[in-house]
Amino acid sequence: MDQANLTKNINEKNTFTINDYYIRDHVVKGENIVPGVKYLDIFLTESERGVSSEVSEINDVFWVKPIKVRHDISPKIELNRNVDTAELSVKINDAIYCTGKTKLGKRPIAEAKLNMNRFTNCLLKMV
Repeated sequence: MDQANLTKNINEKNTFTINDYYIRDHVVKGENIVPGVKYLDIFLTESERGVSSEVSEINDVFWVKPIKVRHDISPKIELNRNVDTAELSVKINDAIYCTGKTKLGKRPIAEAKLNMNRFTNCLLKMV
């Protein structure tokens, strides 16, 4: 199958506001910024919605620069689909803020459960 026929572009927008709890509570050097994990959520959501397939992995994420939220802002989410992957980017006025790839397919079943005692001990050592 021709690779060009497998490419699908979307130009979705997500609006961030200062009142979004994950932005309101995420202050770095006095600036409210979009947390890095929110980009992962966007990549997962937009991949599954944009290509109608489950996402099994998120890879090659590169945070170029943070999005500072001083007022409502709507970055453009671009998605290019290939055979079993999707490449995504978050842009504002053609400036790239984050890029990443998703692998399409069934999610693997978790192979191990989290050992809460070990996890708690690690957290206590960090404090």
